[in-house]
Amino acid sequence: MKKALGTWHGIVIPWLALTALTAACSAAGSPAVDRENERRSMKITAIDFEWDAVPEHGIGLNMINERFQVDYRPAFYLADRYYDKLVSVLTSNRIPDIISFPNDSLKFIQFAKQGLFLPLNDYIDTYSTFKAVPPAMYERFSVNGNIYGIPQYYPSYNITPIIRKDWLDNLGLSMPTNFEELKQVAIAFTRDDPDGNGRDDTYGIVTGRNYYPEYDFGAYWDSAAWLHKNEAGDYIPGSVSEGFKQQIATMAELYAEGALAENFPFMTWNQLNEEFYSGKAGIYIGSPNGMIQELMKQLVAADPEAEVVPVPPFTDPNGRRGFLATEGFIGITALSGNLSGNSEKIETILEMIDFGRRYYSLEELTPDNPDFDWYMGYVGQGYDYVHGKIVAKENSFSQGLAPVTFFVDSFEWVPEDKIPQYHKRYIFPQTAELSERLEQMWTDSDKYISPLSGTYSPAHDEKGAALHQWLRDEQIKIILGLKPLEEWDDLVAEYMRKGGSQMIKEFNQEIRQKERQDYWE
Repeated sequence: MKKALGTWHGIVIPWLALTALTAACSAAGSPAVDRENERRSMKITAIDFEWDAVPEHGIGLNMINERFQVDYRPAFYLADRYYDKLVSVLTSNRIPDIISFPNDSLKFIQFAKQGLFLPLNDYIDTYSTFKAVPPAMYERFSVNGNIYGIPQYYPSYNITPIIRKDWLDNLGLSMPTNFEELKQVAIAFTRDDPDGNGRDDTYGIVTGRNYYPEYDFGAYWDSAAWLHKNEAGDYIPGSVSEGFKQQIATMAELYAEGALAENFPFMTWNQLNEEFYSGKAGIYIGSPNGMIQELMKQLVAADPEAEVVPVPPFTDPNGRRGFLATEGFIGITALSGNLSGNSEKIETILEMIDFGRRYYSLEELTPDNPDFDWYMGYVGQGYDYVHGKIVAKENSFSQGLAPVTFFVDSFEWVPEDKIPQYHKRYIFPQTAELSERLEQMWTDSDKYISPLSGTYSPAHDEKGAALHQWLRDEQIKIILGLKPLEEWDDLVAEYMRKGGSQMIKEFNQEIRQKERQDYWE
């Protein structure tokens, strides 16, 4: 195990500065120093995406360079622009050493087949967080027996709707259980003064650029769920299903009623958070992990009676009530094929990735744990330790105060025998309570496996991303009232002509090769 250099902070570093001149003279020509200097000059590049802008520099980045004795240069791009940038980079001769893919990027396989990535088979059993990944999952990132990607962990929970229960109570409304009731609630939130301040300053549902978030009221209406079938018995994208049509139709009605923000197609992620957590809107999205406590504090400060709870999944026309199961990963980390033969650099990179994925139990989330303390930027600098819980500094991310900000894969890989219990990691009571309710809702809900798991379509690789964006743009026009809902069938037909039919054919050919045929279970 490497020495935890985080414990040196404030002790060794000043000493090194005072003795640098002496060390330089006495160590001249020393093989050990030469090797250290060589590794310090080891430039490691990376490309990744984030929802908010990551600073180019920061104390956290310097800490990584000191710990691993490297010159680490990650490049982060905003999520909504990342895919195009990634494809541009990978089709050039400037491929970074570390490449992060979104989990829905099936184009990963195409690039792997082109030999752009380094085979990782020989390293999987060397690093604990790689070895902990179920072997079947690695099949998703394998070509001809070679593993080309390391999955970035994501729990079984997904992002689902949350609602202001106090607003429901104030207006004498019940939790919506279908789209008609959702429409009634969202309109009431817009027109009936749910916060009781006597002003017309609230509305129903928050959504933004590219119609994100789109609301997951159950797998039947989920655009990502290939669970519906066409007349030929083939599975089709949820985005062209009758279920998603119902969601788009409802959103179009709500937009016409003023229950969506007029400028929603231009609203950024930060603006969406502000809309909900400043008390303007009544319905948003949440997840058991990853919620920002400061936002909930802001809401409660504005309205001490605020109570936010999950919206349980709706019952679909066939009596099913559940969500599309997550695949257990949110992204893929690959290494450039150009690293082949450079064993020292490969091992350094994998050591860094493995460290960033390390799992810490609740008992290990303390300043007394030197590795964790270093990872979070040291107590008092990158985070505070309050009542036995970790609270990141408000400026930790924006100013790059902690190494965790700069790791490509900072999703701790939770072992199969561990239950994260994310709600216990929050210190603010309302956030912890919402997290616990979301965890319980997911535990109690059915989960449906996607037929696409482990399949591949060349047509999707070639046309999928552009075709999905074209379809989403057209569906947003329906929401805005620029295109009538009656043109839905024409829209679907055009989608099929543009490449949708070929994708459906190719995916279903692979689905039929599986033993399992019914995924609505």
